[in-house]
Amino acid sequence: MDSHLKGSEAYTYTKPLGGYFFYLYLNDNFNIDKFNALLSENSIGVFYGIIFVTAKERERFKFLERQIRISFAYLDDDKIEEGIKLLRQCLDASIE
Repeated sequence: MDSHLKGSEAYTYTKPLGGYFFYLYLNDNFNIDKFNALLSENSIGVFYGIIFVTAKERERFKFLERQIRISFAYLDDDKIEEGIKLLRQCLDASIE
């Protein structure tokens, strides 16, 4: 996954040292509405970090609206690679 994610102007991330997730931090030059439309067109689903906090905490953790959590724990390597490549195309196409 790392080899397909690095080098984009759309986001930053830290390569995980363990666990099951990558978190992408969307940059200010990133158009979330355009990205969501591209995801829909390509039948891709993502989880923004904000869904992992309670309604009471949403204002405090508003920055999580610009973070995406990607899991790599379920699918085989070929499916993960295929999905990450397509996700990367959508991410890069959403830079303003």
